[in-house]
Amino acid sequence: MKRVVNTVQSILIFVVIFIASQIVASLLGSALHFNGDVGFMLSYLLSMGLVYLFVTLYERTEYGNVRLIKSSSKGLDPLALFVGVILLLAISITLWPLENYMPSDSRVFGDGAWTLITIVVISPIIEEIIFRGRFYNLLTHSTSPFLAAVLSSLVFATIHLEPIIIIGGFLSGMLFSYMYLLKRSIILPIMLHICNNTIAYALHILSYAGKPLMEYIGSEHYYLSIYLTSLLLVLVFVGLMIMRFMKEKRAMAKREQREVSN
Repeated sequence: MKRVVNTVQSILIFVVIFIASQIVASLLGSALHFNGDVGFMLSYLLSMGLVYLFVTLYERTEYGNVRLIKSSSKGLDPLALFVGVILLLAISITLWPLENYMPSDSRVFGDGAWTLITIVVISPIIEEIIFRGRFYNLLTHSTSPFLAAVLSSLVFATIHLEPIIIIGGFLSGMLFSYMYLLKRSIILPIMLHICNNTIAYALHILSYAGKPLMEYIGSEHYYLSIYLTSLLLVLVFVGLMIMRFMKEKRAMAKREQREVSN
């Protein structure tokens, strides 16, 4: 029961810190006249920097230590990156029909260089450090790796505040968490997130987002083949992901038993 309470508490604390950081960054941005593309980047850096700082302080205060964000050369795996990008595309294709039943994406992005850098490069780096690094590690103090991945990915998806991308954001968050656990490195999730945001931003700017996939393929037969293949890839990924997280859970249980015995 204590683990459940600690997990819920960690989620609530994280959400409060996140919202408060957005408010503080917005107020300071207005006071310091953060305008245009550069202002957008500075406000983002300020808000996410505050999130990182206070989540780290909370973890140290609550648990007495801060779990390090794993980073190694194992994350520089071109094959894993290629597979990850294919899975991101498969997720997008699988979810594309749902766009017809959801409100359109109301976000408005600039097309300046600093906005592009923020969305395509800075945002993936910082969000992975915070969500797959700090928040995921925080949750593993009180729950299993799988549940930590589910909960951190759910919060990650929800903060985007757009119904049309919440499901895709959750599944991509799970993919990033899986790759983080698989390679024991934050580098691969960052690179995948960069690829994801690059594709999404390009589609947004080119006004392709929101149009039926059928319009680009032109053949119902090809569309059905692509869709079913993508759906199969997503289902296989979900199965492999669950197996991997269950393996990690068993390994953690064995480590805890050894610590108790010693």
